[in-house]
Amino acid sequence: MSRLQWDELPPPLRARIEEVLGEPVVEARSQSGGFSPGSADRVITASGRRAFGTFLTSSLRPVPPRMPTLRTFQRDQAIVTLDWVRERWKG
Repeated sequence: MSRLQWDELPPPLRARIEEVLGEPVVEARSQSGGFSPGSADRVITASGRRAFGTFLTSSLRPVPPRMPTLRTFQRDQAIVTLDWVRERWKG
């Protein structure tokens, strides 16, 4: 299974990632290994900061009919994680 590449992520998602990082991503190296079709990328921002992230769009792995989802939980966890990243990147 090949992974989605950074430049194949939807532009609004890449923009949101840059917003969370607080600056533009100037280089991205997609990682080829792993078990999901989502993008796994090492990125470098305009100031030289480095970050790693994995990203999966729902279009790559749609939820089967009648299957309960964890999306609310996942969204809540993402909010907490983004808050932590924002605090960490301030310094």
